[in-house]
Amino acid sequence: MSEIPRKSLILSVDQKFGNIIIPWLKEQNLIKTEFKIITHQLKLYIPIKNLPENFSKKKEKYSLETYSIDSKESQHFLQKKEKKKKNSLKDLIKLVVPSELNALIPRSFDILGSIAIIELNREEHLKLRPFIFKIGELLLKNNPHLDSVYEKAGNIDGIYRTRHFKYIVGKKSTITEYRENQCRFLIDIERTFFTPRLAFERNRISNIEINLNSNGIIWDMFCGVGPYLIQIARKYPKNEYIGTDINPDAIRLAKQNVDLNKMNKYNIDFVNLNVANIGENAYHYKLKGKVVRIIMNLPEKNIEFIKILPEYIHPNGCLLHIYQFNEKREDPLEEARKKLEINLTKVNLKIVQILSSRIVKPFSPALETTVIDAIISK
Repeated sequence: MSEIPRKSLILSVDQKFGNIIIPWLKEQNLIKTEFKIITHQLKLYIPIKNLPENFSKKKEKYSLETYSIDSKESQHFLQKKEKKKKNSLKDLIKLVVPSELNALIPRSFDILGSIAIIELNREEHLKLRPFIFKIGELLLKNNPHLDSVYEKAGNIDGIYRTRHFKYIVGKKSTITEYRENQCRFLIDIERTFFTPRLAFERNRISNIEINLNSNGIIWDMFCGVGPYLIQIARKYPKNEYIGTDINPDAIRLAKQNVDLNKMNKYNIDFVNLNVANIGENAYHYKLKGKVVRIIMNLPEKNIEFIKILPEYIHPNGCLLHIYQFNEKREDPLEEARKKLEINLTKVNLKIVQILSSRIVKPFSPALETTVIDAIISK
């Protein structure tokens, strides 16, 4: 049998594994985006540029098949996308602002469920502010799924990491339902912290397969409205999950999100708790020596909380997902690794293995948000 060409392939996978394989291919920038992904007889047919890394391992696990784009078998599944002329957000806003301000128009705004969030407080956008109501009306008119438009009216601040928003137009409610990776989440944009920009990251974390997923507790230390644990629990329903957060509104919504996703029978517990004081709480004994995975997504302060880990990690080790802010001018990932290693050593913990490390997204002109997935032990 002739060897499959390294370039111009169609990858076939069972439809049920699409939410695993497609993000994996996107992360490596391998999908040929000019072609459609075709669904046929419970399979997905994905045009790709060449074979992904670790292909043989994934092939065996997910029954992947490949076809040359030039082969007869592939022609039915090779369809170019129709190029539809669609006005961009910037093109639409040009209709309501003077032409001399066109260069100041942002390319996009954040959308969370039925709420669009405008940000025109930066100095370069101030001349657009007189048109903010018209821009809001335009967003609602051209996006039928939107109910409300709000404006960022401050920075993320306080122990609850929340932000104030100013109402612009539409339904006056800061609560919305957001959908991500086949899950649904109730969010209050003003009373809880949530960003849609971590959708890929949450999906990645939920699909990590490792023996440490079982025989212990998976703990999200700063769980917010519960997006990490709910997505992991859908993958591993028999595990035990505990999410803690200092914000009572976040915990209230996290519990509602368990109901919303019909996971009431799952062993998921969301607790309003300041983890700095966990030693004085009953959950100290529930978690002690039983935690096999920990998610620490509080980048500005995670390093400070490493000191509480030794009492809680399982004797066989623990998979830690820790997010940090690191300097762009240095090697951000190396800086993240060094900080983690130094602070683990201080509390007699060590890195057994780093499974992966990656830059998640920029945080500011000077800082990157990084994540390290590391197995740690005493």
